[in-house]
Amino acid sequence: MFKRVIALLKGVCNWVFAQRVNFLVDGSNKRGVKRMVVRRWVFLVSSILIASFLGVSGYALMSRVKNEVDRQELDRLRTENRLLEKQYAQLSQKLDTIKAEFSLLGRHDIQLRVLANMEVLSEDVQKLGVGGTSKK
Repeated sequence: MFKRVIALLKGVCNWVFAQRVNFLVDGSNKRGVKRMVVRRWVFLVSSILIASFLGVSGYALMSRVKNEVDRQELDRLRTENRLLEKQYAQLSQKLDTIKAEFSLLGRHDIQLRVLANMEVLSEDVQKLGVGGTSKK
């Protein structure tokens, strides 16, 4: 088993380092086709380096695009939050106004009851509100 592994490794090393790769390159200067011979390990290392460069470049580009999209989304959310804060402030003011008006109504109710010689309702009874039987 061990001999087979060593033989396999020797075969791989022989295939990578001993053989050459032939390229036919078109010569643009009227000489015809040129033959370029490169050792296989140089070709493999160059291919790995080029593939690594392309992979890292692609990853960097995708990261940049993703960050740009995230920034746009963040800007959109910040704008939306500012709008919601303005709406919250407006609604808070309206609620304060309504509370003041209800307080004023309560005081007017007490004054009218005193003027009409009616019984002034306790605070608990006032909180119950006006009701009646429902007509079905």
